[in-house]
Amino acid sequence: MNDYKLIACDLDGTLMASDLTLSKENHDAMKKIAELGVLIVPATGRTICEMREVFDLPEIRYVIYSNGAAVFDKKTGKSIILGLEGDTLGFVFDTVLKYDTFVVIHKDGKTYADKKKASELQKYHVSVNVEYLVNEYCTLVDDFEEQLPSRDVESVVVCFSNGEDVDACRKILSSNPDLRMAEAWDYNLEIFFKDAGKGSALKILAQKLNMELDNVISIGDSDNDRQMTVMSGLGLVTENGCDSLKEIADKVICSNDEHVMRYVKNHYFS
Repeated sequence: MNDYKLIACDLDGTLMASDLTLSKENHDAMKKIAELGVLIVPATGRTICEMREVFDLPEIRYVIYSNGAAVFDKKTGKSIILGLEGDTLGFVFDTVLKYDTFVVIHKDGKTYADKKKASELQKYHVSVNVEYLVNEYCTLVDDFEEQLPSRDVESVVVCFSNGEDVDACRKILSSNPDLRMAEAWDYNLEIFFKDAGKGSALKILAQKLNMELDNVISIGDSDNDRQMTVMSGLGLVTENGCDSLKEIADKVICSNDEHVMRYVKNHYFS
């Protein structure tokens, strides 16, 4: 038996199949892994309200959400937040709203977006996943720009109508040392506090559990999984994952439609 004690697993493009469901094969594997005393921790760009498919599973106690801006303990009901606020948050909003963008704000475990722009998502090249999350979970706000929060924002997800604007906006945001960014797909920037990130949150959780990161397996598929892939004892990437993540991962495994948790159970916990 190996020494792995925790599996940090991305959701979209990883644990979830392409139809955005959790397969029976994955859930069965999660049950068997949990019976061995191994913690299974979703580590996702989604926030709490968007994780209906996995959040209530008894196998899940801890959740890393909003791209590592927060860690939630279901047993205690408490979160550790590494959020955006004050001048830094104001700088983010001032910058991204100069462009033709659709902005989703993650705050207090919920999501908020502009009601008017939500009716024209195709213009902003949103991924199928994001369209689903907006339609299913997002609170749509009238007069969105007049009601922007000033603190405790977990992350800001920005979808652009123009690809050139992504590069221009990224360049401006990069001038602020208090920010980190990731890209989940083309025409997208995900913005969070410099100390946040899936890897940072994973480190915080490991310290809370008195666990070494060498005892952690991470599984991901995109740029926002890079930090935890590097920091984990074993960093896995799905076959459908991006090339840049495959270059740094320890191993490329099956695709998200081939039951990644079953793969991990069979190869590392049998």
